[in-house]
Amino acid sequence: MAGFHGKTAKAWWGSTGYTEFANITEWSCSLIADVAESHSMHATSFGKTREVGFKGGTAVVTCFLAGEEVVEEDDTITLELWRTSTSTDKGYSGSAIVTGIDFGVDKDGIETISYSFQFTGTVTSTLGAS
Repeated sequence: MAGFHGKTAKAWWGSTGYTEFANITEWSCSLIADVAESHSMHATSFGKTREVGFKGGTAVVTCFLAGEEVVEEDDTITLELWRTSTSTDKGYSGSAIVTGIDFGVDKDGIETISYSFQFTGTVTSTLGAS
């Protein structure tokens, strides 16, 4: 599981272009990578190896509430999660569906909104600025 928060963490969403989530306080994600057995004959593996298959997972982006929600439940988007203000410092990107939107209040009484996502395809590292 990865989680980033603070002034430098960023999250972006979009279908054709990207829009930054405003007033982000944190994001987190849990990634999975299934492995499959390969029965190729390898001298050091006794005929079996494991190969990484589908990579997927879930994510949550939390922001201070600035008006209405920017995505709606069941929207399918491309989600990018950046560790810092530039994607070259690595992050995650993938097609995702919005599975939930939760409204809350932080310890200082400021309204928050949390978006939950399920990745629907392979999750990759971010490669360049969007």
